[in-house]
Amino acid sequence: SSIMNNIFSKKYRNRDTDRNRDTVPNLDYQEATHDIIKAKCFTLLAMKKYSECVTHIKNKISTWNLDTTTVSLLYGEFSKILWDAEEYKEVINLLEWITQQDVSQWFFSPTIVLLAFAYMKENMFSKAIDTFHIALENNYPKEGVWHIYYDLWLCYYKIKDYNNAKKYYNLALENNPPKNNVDNIHAELFRLGISSTVNKIVWFFK
Repeated sequence: SSIMNNIFSKKYRNRDTDRNRDTVPNLDYQEATHDIIKAKCFTLLAMKKYSECVTHIKNKISTWNLDTTTVSLLYGEFSKILWDAEEYKEVINLLEWITQQDVSQWFFSPTIVLLAFAYMKENMFSKAIDTFHIALENNYPKEGVWHIYYDLWLCYYKIKDYNNAKKYYNLALENNPPKNNVDNIHAELFRLGISSTVNKIVWFFK
C-alpha cells in the first residue's frame, strides 16, 4: 500500500542526508560496513534464505561498531524488502528485535507501525493492537494518526471487540482522512458485511 511505500522513504532516500565527514569522523567505515552487510544479505535473499538474512543483520548490528544511522538504514531497507517478499514472519523477527536496541527515536514510531502491520498480516491482531497503541503513545505524526485508528478498528473487529471497533472507526473519520481513503474505509465496511451512515456506524451481525 502507499502508506507502506512511504513509511521509510523520507529517511532512506539518501543515506548521507543527515551526516557528513565533518560530523561523523568514521563515515568511511560506516559506509563500508553498511555495503558489506548489504552485499551478504542480497546474496542470501537471492537464495530465498530470508531467516539467514535477518540473522546476519542482527549479528552484525550486535557485534560491529555501527552508528545509529547505519543501523537504521539496514533494518529499514531490509524490513521493506522482506515485506515486499511477503515474508511477514521475518519482518516480525527483525523488528521485534530492533525495537529492543538503542536506536534513534525518530525511527521508533515508523518501525513500530511496520511491526504492527506485519502482525496484522499474520493474523496476530491482539499484538497488532498493542503495537499500534505504542505508536500513538510515542508521538506518531499527526497526519497519519487517522490511519492508525483505521487499522485499530479493523483489528478490534477481527477479534470481535465491537465496542472498540466502533470507537476507532469514528476516530478515524474524525481525524481528517483524505477523501479517497474515506471511500476505501466504507468499501472495507461493506466487504465485511457492515453498513455505515454519515460518520456513524450501524452494525449488522448475523
